[in-house]
Amino acid sequence: MRLVDANEAQLRRWDEAVERSVNGTLFHRLDFLAYHGDRFADCQRNLVLLDGEEPFAHLPMAVRDSNEGREAVSPFGASFGSFAFTAVPTYARSAEAVGALVEFLVAEGIERCRLTPPIACCAEQALDTFHFALLEAGFRSVNRDVSSVVPLPASGDVASSVTSRARSTAKKARTAGVEVVRKAPIGDFWPVMEAGYVSRGRQPTHTRDELELLEKTLSDRVFFDVATLAGAPVAGLAHFVVNERVDSSFYLCQDPAHASTQALSLLVLEALEHAAADGYRWFDFGTSTAAMVARPNVFLFKESFSRAGMFRETFEWTKEPGR
Repeated sequence: MRLVDANEAQLRRWDEAVERSVNGTLFHRLDFLAYHGDRFADCQRNLVLLDGEEPFAHLPMAVRDSNEGREAVSPFGASFGSFAFTAVPTYARSAEAVGALVEFLVAEGIERCRLTPPIACCAEQALDTFHFALLEAGFRSVNRDVSSVVPLPASGDVASSVTSRARSTAKKARTAGVEVVRKAPIGDFWPVMEAGYVSRGRQPTHTRDELELLEKTLSDRVFFDVATLAGAPVAGLAHFVVNERVDSSFYLCQDPAHASTQALSLLVLEALEHAAADGYRWFDFGTSTAAMVARPNVFLFKESFSRAGMFRETFEWTKEPGR
């Protein structure tokens, strides 16, 4: 196997190949990464792992100079990266893939490489054999954060699968007159996000213009649900559909002035019901930890819908002295 820059034909087929892969995500797609504009123009490398002449994996990567030397990172400007495989790799193929990656890193004079693969539910089956191959080749596990996920029942009966607390708070919101607007305009979502983030002294990952562009270009994958009270938005959820298996909430936010209505609980419950009805197997709430430190209040809210957690793990390789 060898890792090379994608040619024009491979670039044209890139997003289609990611969709057919066993673990590819929205964040591997070039049409998603394009929302960054020229931000990564001087460092983005769209790499294809070739088995002979046939692509076996696709790897979006940024190669750039830093204070610690030349580095390669995947993802860049996204949540997940690493290889999107065309088939579940055996141990032998995993070792070959990692070997090809290390050969590429050395040839490019790269001092450090960081990979954050998708969480387990994004793949057709667990890819821990590949992660083992990374460790065996000298990569280290340098960060493990917990993503809170909800297994969606095939029956679609989400309400009976969540806790009584979640059902009770959602009922309270309905009684208070809260209603949910599915696929609401960003003009209704953005004020709620601003109110929710500013109150916590944080800035959203995306600007309004960036979210608007993603919604326009990937409307089936990026959209917004908004909870309203007397017609006014009070809570919001931004869907980023990861792949055919996983829907996710990239943003969960509410206006602090209306937190007592429990609008966010109703918003989440209805989002889970829609996701199950649309055939998704999992709903990803995103990380409930930061740099391996738990956020107890975040866990408390999310665990009213599910206690399942999956590691979002980052692996790092550093060049051996003299190599």
